[in-house]
Amino acid sequence: MKIMKVKMMTKHVNEEIITKLFDIKENVEIEFEVQNVEFKNVEFKKPSINMQRPKFKKDIENYKEAYKILDGLEVELTTYGKEIIITDWKKEDEDIIKEFYFLISKDSFFGCFVEDKNGFEEQWLEDKSILQFTDQKIFFTNDMFEIITKMEYNFDNKKWEE
Repeated sequence: MKIMKVKMMTKHVNEEIITKLFDIKENVEIEFEVQNVEFKNVEFKKPSINMQRPKFKKDIENYKEAYKILDGLEVELTTYGKEIIITDWKKEDEDIIKEFYFLISKDSFFGCFVEDKNGFEEQWLEDKSILQFTDQKIFFTNDMFEIITKMEYNFDNKKWEE
């Protein structure tokens, strides 16, 4: 696990970056596995559902806006395996961080608060940390931040090292 104090550099985030990061597609086809079934004299086609993302363009715009408002902020990022999570920020930046999480949580496919700003606000007041660990993944690539300081936990010595 690493903790990094970083300066966010996210002005360049565009639709192409967002669609690659989140693997966002306008149409999603989901195939189902069927096991232990025997069909006689019947042509069998693997069942699937083709789903259209209802607010594809709006989702992309929300993600772009979310990443752009982080530009220039100094935050603490913590890595858990391949995941990178914002774990701390300056008190004066709290409204920006809150807006970032709200925009991300509006995803029409995976968002928890698609059209529910009040529900989001209640959750933020109750326990904002839970919003960072939802199924709604947030991705950062190395070109989205500049490391100011970095600490890594040394499991052998059981202490943090810079």
